[in-house]
Amino acid sequence: SVVSDPFTAGSKSTLLHEAAHLAKSSIDDHVYYGAAGFESAAEDKKIDNAAHYEELPQRLWGSSTYAGQTFTPGATSSGVETTEDKVRRGGALYYRKAWDAAADFDDLLKSCRKDQLNGVPLDAATTARLLEVSRLMDLTLHEQALGTLDISRLDVTTSESVARAMSSAGHLTRNQTGFRRAGVYLTEAAEVSDGVRDLVDAAMAAYGGLLGDAARDRQLSNWLQSHYRNVFP
Repeated sequence: SVVSDPFTAGSKSTLLHEAAHLAKSSIDDHVYYGAAGFESAAEDKKIDNAAHYEELPQRLWGSSTYAGQTFTPGATSSGVETTEDKVRRGGALYYRKAWDAAADFDDLLKSCRKDQLNGVPLDAATTARLLEVSRLMDLTLHEQALGTLDISRLDVTTSESVARAMSSAGHLTRNQTGFRRAGVYLTEAAEVSDGVRDLVDAAMAAYGGLLGDAARDRQLSNWLQSHYRNVFP
């Protein structure tokens, strides 16, 4: 849609976002536009975050989500960032990393399928990574006879659905309620950590789950989140 209709505000802001990555290698994706923590991000994070380069043009085009607001580090439009705000920011970050890793694995899987169709054998490290993730995602690869590895269309489709699920669950962190635990915490950091864990589970449950088992869903998302930018062998 960006390519076919490049002059909408959404398309132009996307192009600017990606151009920011090209402009300087330190500009990364710390928080996306509109996600929890976008308003309250620290100055150094905003400078090195591609989505923040969308905001001033969006205001000029009249399409900003934050029109008239002044961004203050550690604060939202409703005031100082609360513990719940920090939990939502943590949950959104968790799923952003999980989605990014799932998309990387999907790229890896499709690249390997192309190699197989072209008669190019897989190396040992790539084979090991595919088998590792196959068990987590319920692909077919780890169930095949030893010495054979045939990446099927079902595997590709399943991998795509996992990436989509991580993205959708991330969006669902915005409107979950009742995820905060009762009790006394010695530090806010400990309370935020527990809250993020519960919010991550609540968002996946709201999505409907993936593997028919909440514990396995968490095992998969944890693997993806922990392998952010580290999927390729």
